[in-house]
Amino acid sequence: MKTPNEIRQQLTRKLALQRVAANTAGSYYAGTQALQFLDPEIARMTAGRLKTLNVNFARLAIDSLESRIQVSAFATTPGGAADPALWAIWQASNMDEQSQLAHLDALIFGRAYFMAGANSDGSPRLSAESSLQCAVHRDPITREITAALKQWRDDDGFTHAYVMTANEVSEYVSTSSLSLDPLFTGQPSNLGDAFTLVRTEPNPLGVVPFVALVNRPRLQTPDGESELTDIMPLVDGIAKLSTDLMVSAEYSASPRRYVTGIAPADATQAQMDEVADQIKKRWERAHAAKFLIAPNADTRFGQFDTPSLSNYISSIEMLSSQIAAIASLPPQYLSLLNSAPTSADAIRASESRLTAKVKRRTQTWSGAYEELMRLAVLIRDGQPDPRLQDMETLWVSAETSTLAQTADAETKLYAAGVIDQRTALSALDYSPQEIDRIIDATQRNGAIA
Repeated sequence: MKTPNEIRQQLTRKLALQRVAANTAGSYYAGTQALQFLDPEIARMTAGRLKTLNVNFARLAIDSLESRIQVSAFATTPGGAADPALWAIWQASNMDEQSQLAHLDALIFGRAYFMAGANSDGSPRLSAESSLQCAVHRDPITREITAALKQWRDDDGFTHAYVMTANEVSEYVSTSSLSLDPLFTGQPSNLGDAFTLVRTEPNPLGVVPFVALVNRPRLQTPDGESELTDIMPLVDGIAKLSTDLMVSAEYSASPRRYVTGIAPADATQAQMDEVADQIKKRWERAHAAKFLIAPNADTRFGQFDTPSLSNYISSIEMLSSQIAAIASLPPQYLSLLNSAPTSADAIRASESRLTAKVKRRTQTWSGAYEELMRLAVLIRDGQPDPRLQDMETLWVSAETSTLAQTADAETKLYAAGVIDQRTALSALDYSPQEIDRIIDATQRNGAIA
């Protein structure tokens, strides 16, 4: 059985290692990644003076997916009505805003976390936590979280850490504000002597109050991976081609010219140098509308062929289409195919893969939110609620459709008795709370009539 300090050291090393990959993914989302595929000799000669043109398709891929993922309510039973008490807990912790931040971090870094605690009045407090500050340990058999770490550097320069297990919660603080913290250096090290135990409290919940929101989990990699993993090389390729395109465009805008035969054949080197200097001065001052007059009849002026930029454009379009295919983005999102969908059905068809991807992601993340709400109820009531074992997370529809198109379809299904009023209103993207108000108003108006 490991001590809390040993758990802290272990998870601190894990945090340092996962932060390296997270920083890389974060730079791609921000569009600040370094230029790749650059010849070392060119890199040496330019000495950092070559500015990179990053076309931020990485942010587009993340935001297009994240914007369609939104929790709308929780139901205590599958297919049942939304539970207002659960939604009140959700709203009290501002989880409608925090959950969106967690979705964004999970897609970029591969994981985000939620921590459950209690306010001073005993009500549950939920918070989204960054994977740049948190790490968890899982049971290799059940894959359940058995220990969690939250570690951060405060404004005073000291590093603070919370170690949470099912039995206790321990708080540590670094002994010096200058302590080597792998959270910021990126280098794993043993910090056994760098932290002091501040306090230890029993955990009344009996479970680790931490929930992981994992992107693309696998059996051997339960901590997931970034949504950008597959498209990073393609984004690098587009950045290199775009940078080369701008450099070539500069040369095309200012064509390279030459002049021959302007000096006599018997001219000395000093005379040649003087002539070259005069040519340079006159050439730089010459306006495009003016003639250059040479004293020698054998003088010839010329211009090197202007390079074509079409090869860069076609290559960028090819890589963009690959990003669209891998990230399940509609072609029009990347300005491909040179035309927009002509109807609502065409839009839905072009977004079908993205919609399916969103539905798969919400199905994966529903379990995390249901576990989080069970923790919140446990904190509120002091005991688990057996009714929540089959609870369901409800999501805003990921499909794109016109209101008139959906209303017409739902009205026909409702009139035929195939669906009830609640289902029809849900298909129209009304929130569960709005549906309750509409149904209550309908029933009151019916009673009055």
